[in-house]
Amino acid sequence: MDPPEELQDTVEKEQKEAQYFLKVLPCCFSTWESWYMKGRITCDQINAVVKNLNKAMVTKYKIRNQAPSSMNATNRSLHYRYITEETEDIEDVYFVVEEDIRLFTRMKLDRRFHQIIVILRHCQRVKEIRTSGIIRYAVC
Repeated sequence: MDPPEELQDTVEKEQKEAQYFLKVLPCCFSTWESWYMKGRITCDQINAVVKNLNKAMVTKYKIRNQAPSSMNATNRSLHYRYITEETEDIEDVYFVVEEDIRLFTRMKLDRRFHQIIVILRHCQRVKEIRTSGIIRYAVC
């Protein structure tokens, strides 16, 4: 049963304005018929990656939204890197790159991570933007 139209509009609006990656619900995960994509990955592992992506996103935009004059040299160089990563095509898109994930989380970016990214793309939680040699993981 679908929710009323007023609720449907507000849910869609919240999802468009979201500045974080949404978790995968176990009920949605269990209904997938594509076993080749899931393999031995559990819903908890997917949500752990989502949690780390959100942690990297929050830390990145905390640094990005500060004034450069109030930062130390390390954060200032990060701030300028974030400015150069943004192009006019993706001005209003919230994203992280693999370097941010390595820097702000203890997660390994191995084959399993990329398999989980494929699952998150399938669920429309993550969008990959590939331009100028940088892979950006954006919020859908």
